[in-house]
Amino acid sequence: MRYGYICFFLLLNQLLFSQLPSLIPFRDKDGWGFADTSGKIIIPTQYDTISFFENDFAIYKIGPVYGFLSMNKKDKKFESGIEPIEISDECIIARSNGKLGLMSYGRKWLVQPQFDRIDAFEHGLAIVCADGKCGMMDVHGKIKVPLKYMIDIHALSGGLACVSIDDKFGYVNKNGKEIIPLKYDNVSTFEHGKARVMKNGKWGVVDSLGHEVIELVYNQLNSLREGFFGAELNGRAGFLDSTGKVSVAFKYEKVGSFSEDRVWVYAYNYYGFLDKKGDEKIGLKYEQVDDFHNQRAAVFKEKKWGFVDPDGHELIPLQFDKVDNFSEYHAVVSMGDKWGMIDTTGKIVAPMIYDFAGTMMNGFSRIIRNGKYGYIDASGREVIAPKYDDAEDFQPGLTKVKSSGKWGFIDKYGREYFTR
Repeated sequence: MRYGYICFFLLLNQLLFSQLPSLIPFRDKDGWGFADTSGKIIIPTQYDTISFFENDFAIYKIGPVYGFLSMNKKDKKFESGIEPIEISDECIIARSNGKLGLMSYGRKWLVQPQFDRIDAFEHGLAIVCADGKCGMMDVHGKIKVPLKYMIDIHALSGGLACVSIDDKFGYVNKNGKEIIPLKYDNVSTFEHGKARVMKNGKWGVVDSLGHEVIELVYNQLNSLREGFFGAELNGRAGFLDSTGKVSVAFKYEKVGSFSEDRVWVYAYNYYGFLDKKGDEKIGLKYEQVDDFHNQRAAVFKEKKWGFVDPDGHELIPLQFDKVDNFSEYHAVVSMGDKWGMIDTTGKIVAPMIYDFAGTMMNGFSRIIRNGKYGYIDASGREVIAPKYDDAEDFQPGLTKVKSSGKWGFIDKYGREYFTR
């Protein structure tokens, strides 16, 4: 998570719970506190803002003063003007006089406020920035990567971080050593020991030692997916394997990236799909397509959408005005201005009665009817009736909803952790 202001909306998005936490933020007319899973108030509702408990601590604010609570309800206030941003295993990221530093749990400065940005610690390092230049710092405040790079520095991926100075990109390791010189015009993060790099408008691939294992000759080079790069050379597109060998001839106008052993290709104004041998499993006959999800791909022709299987069978006829990709073996679809939901056989499990229906997530789809938000499950049943002014996509434990102008939480049973 990137650092940010300790505003309510950001703090409540820090965690996605696979189960209910033992203490749940609860709101009533007096403010925020904490309740147990039955809704019983455990910590009184007296705070203007609170966060979830993380690493056994929760940040709160009362008026201009910040503090944090421990699970045993001990209250520790910060000095006036100090704003805690994030509590990690080792320390607290905090702001004072517009600058960020690190504090101990005893609220003593470990690193004086001097940075404009401190990201969350990952593998013992955090990205820090000051005066538009970035580097990396460990939890003790020691600068491991000097602050001389532009703000587009990325976190370590595959042991290397991509950095830039004066629009030239390269890679450094966790000790700040430049492993790959800053000589490229654009780069990607490392994946599977390789990264895409571009120089003078041409793309290729380097390994973690900086060897150019795929020559920089391509006008476009997609991410490595399922062992293949989609690439474009001299106005034609095809595929390379992970070593750079041409696996599908460059004879298409555009190509996608592999998903579930299939990839879309485009030529002569139409789309189709190839397998990994380069055989056209689905002929070029559709006006629009999307990637495969749950062994189904959305296809469009003659103003209607439907779905095909990996062999090209139109298992779900082209009859819909809009569709979303399959997720958890269900897809939301629309006819006219109303939305419903189908399963992978095309059976309509939720009728076309909603003004909006969202992608199935964690067993639920967010719906809107008559301006109110609720949720349906995989059977199409309205498990939480549309009654909220706003709502977020469903999460495994607690989900944010808005009622009477204020946000609160509900669980998967619709139990509300707030009073109206």
